Amino acid sequence: MRLLDRLSIKSKLIADVIGSEWLFDRGDRYLGYRSGQENLTERVFSQLTSVRASKADRIEAYFQNIRNHTQTLSEDPTIASAMKELALAHQKLQTVPISGQIDRQIATYYRDILLRRLATTEQGTPVLEAYTPKSPAARYLQYHYIAANPNPVGKKLLLDDPRDGSDYSRIHARYQPIFRNIVQKFGYYDMFLIDPQGTVVYTVFKETDFTTNYQTGAYKDSNLAQLTAIVRAAKTRNYARPIDFAAYAPSYGAPAAFIAAPIFSGSEFMGILAFQLPVDEINKIMTGNGKWASDGLGKSGETYLVGHDYLMRSVSRFLVEDPKAYQQTLRSLGFSQTLINRIDRYDTSILQQPVRTEAAIAAVAGRQGTQIVNDYRNIPVLSSYAPLKLEHLDWVILAEMDLSEVYSPIYTFERQILISATLLLLVVTLLAMALAHLFVKPIERTIASVRRVAAGELERSPL
Repeated sequence: MRLLDRLSIKSKLIADVIGSEWLFDRGDRYLGYRSGQENLTERVFSQLTSVRASKADRIEAYFQNIRNHTQTLSEDPTIASAMKELALAHQKLQTVPISGQIDRQIATYYRDILLRRLATTEQGTPVLEAYTPKSPAARYLQYHYIAANPNPVGKKLLLDDPRDGSDYSRIHARYQPIFRNIVQKFGYYDMFLIDPQGTVVYTVFKETDFTTNYQTGAYKDSNLAQLTAIVRAAKTRNYARPIDFAAYAPSYGAPAAFIAAPIFSGSEFMGILAFQLPVDEINKIMTGNGKWASDGLGKSGETYLVGHDYLMRSVSRFLVEDPKAYQQTLRSLGFSQTLINRIDRYDTSILQQPVRTEAAIAAVAGRQGTQIVNDYRNIPVLSSYAPLKLEHLDWVILAEMDLSEVYSPIYTFERQILISATLLLLVVTLLAMALAHLFVKPIERTIASVRRVAAGELERSPL
């Protein structure tokens, strides 16, 4: 006999009432959940798309402003004069005698500063002879402006005149305050004047790329060397071109991007003006200066840039907010300790963090849209993505927020409904038991009477 047949009428009635209430509650909860989920998803996608579009406009405008500024400065007579004077003064130093003491001090600087820092982030051991300057002019200037410069690393730009009596230092003392002010006011990392042969005859910051030659020197394979060759070949007025981020050895292997324009005096090609682009300015735009919540991105949302190589071009919010937790996430995903060390050394995810997600792949392919994907941390997110309109830079932009944060109001509402439903089910159960007792009691008395009649107990019949 089936279990249902064994149940009493009272039990069946209680089960029917509770079952009906449970089915109604489950259906109501499901419909409410689905409606709330769809509404929230649509609203957050719209919000992310709006933030993404706003950031894209700002990044595109920023690069256009940099392009215009570089092009305008390259046409400034002051720049042309500085290019001509510094190039001639640099050439005069090619015959200056270089003492062994100068070479030893330069070698010491390279070993203790540049090579030591490169060794902490790059595989293998950098070779000293591959990096040290070779020409007399390069050795002379690197000694006075770098190795013997009394200012610490990062502050070498404060030296206007080393008082060595050279024509170069006299000219440098006149222009350095002007160009240092340009770099600081506009937020550039560095400024370069490069002669037509590819020699860096001047920089503001005075790293080891100062006096190098981008055709034959230690950094001939760098992205700035590539950009120099492109601009030199173009020799076109009203021209400025950026080049994408790449590891740049003179900045100790940190990611560096550049923009450059040709310098003319009349119809004569004088050289090239270049700027090392400020990573901090790009990050300020993408992070809202660290105020993600004010941008409407809550506790887990972020906007970031990705290149065609699927590596980040702006910093990760999670690295900024909690570097240790970010590194632990990378370890759990199987990333190498070498990669994690580079992120820690440079304090950036630019050119380090891979982002080969469905959204990034779609954006790199030239599509824009929204979808739910697993992000570069392998966490489900709502993602809004699109390619950027940047000439010569194949970047895309993504705005994302963790699915758990987006749906947290639904989860909270569901828990409240579950508690309410449990209490309601308890009340219904008690009510069903009470009603069943009232309705079934007369029926049970009648059944008992019928059974007594059938047993021959007529005198006890209620009839």
